[in-house]
Amino acid sequence: GQVECLYLQTGNGHHYLCDAGSSFRKDTGTWQVFPFLKYQGVNRLELVFVTHCDEDHINGLAQLFEQVCENQLEIGGLVLPSWCPRDEAFEALSLAARQSGIPVYLLKDGTSIQDGKGEFLLLKPVEEDACSRENRNDASLVLRYKEEDFSVLFTGDLETEGEEYLLSEKREEIENCRILAVGHHGSSGSTSREFLRRVSPDLALISCGRNNSYGHPSQETLDRLREAYVSVFRTDESGAVEVRPQGRQLAVSGYLDRS
Repeated sequence: GQVECLYLQTGNGHHYLCDAGSSFRKDTGTWQVFPFLKYQGVNRLELVFVTHCDEDHINGLAQLFEQVCENQLEIGGLVLPSWCPRDEAFEALSLAARQSGIPVYLLKDGTSIQDGKGEFLLLKPVEEDACSRENRNDASLVLRYKEEDFSVLFTGDLETEGEEYLLSEKREEIENCRILAVGHHGSSGSTSREFLRRVSPDLALISCGRNNSYGHPSQETLDRLREAYVSVFRTDESGAVEVRPQGRQLAVSGYLDRS
């Protein structure tokens, strides 16, 4: 459905989650995310990153926290942007984590988290970034993971002004990321031509619901990706998308594509 949830296993064998929510279902943590993690053999998530507190990015996390209370899962910490709207959803999520014994970390841009040969680098948001104060989508946490020849850029619901900030202030950090988790489900206000040229991804992942009411992904965004010769996988067409690095190549498969 109209959902955002990205899971990463590092070369060190550790497990991470970025967002987990759906605007279609209330219990996606119980019936989709947790069963997926168990199927993958995940007993511990080192960290759960939250790009921002829209329902389709967070409403599955409360059920995951319940699994922690029942000793079915360990979570090493919940990572939230150091600057984001302190609204009811933010406070409820932080409280639910703490009540489950999960530390909450408010991290700022420039924070680096090492995992063996891999590194997470937080690129956004920053408090002085005016667009983050005016647009909660542009307040999304932007996260780059890099390990040897593999790299991925997580962008949450980032839109044009947020991309312009990265192009101005973080040009070297975003360049040549092999995989782009496309901002805001592929809306027309994200993934500009200049941003694509700088990131220069081989693969773009778009998470959106089939026949969703928002019109995601927009044809304009798909055209820009096509013009940049970027391979696109969409969850509305392929279901859950799995990417595995094989040397310099990326092996990609969709759940609905499997026989």
